[in-house]
Amino acid sequence: KQTDPADLGRGDPRDVPVLRALIGVGGPAVGPLTAALADPNPLVRLQAAFVLGELGSAARPALPELEKLLRDPVGDVAVEAACSLVRAGGDASKAAPLFKLV
Repeated sequence: KQTDPADLGRGDPRDVPVLRALIGVGGPAVGPLTAALADPNPLVRLQAAFVLGELGSAARPALPELEKLLRDPVGDVAVEAACSLVRAGGDASKAAPLFKLV
């Protein structure tokens, strides 16, 4: 089933049990979550970016991939990547243009 980009960003991702579990795993989840940032499904990319942001500085290894996601064609994904980039300790100036859009 195709994900409708208009449905992205509705609700709180922390309500999804698997996402809560990944947040609980912490640092060891960074590698698989970073790989998920390249998934063809925008909902997967959005959720992976969200969890990485929730991991804070533990997600620093994912910063280069989060930066790439700032150019995602699905706006909600790009904005979530921007938020996560900042929460993980990345360069906020790279995310600033997206924050001006919301």
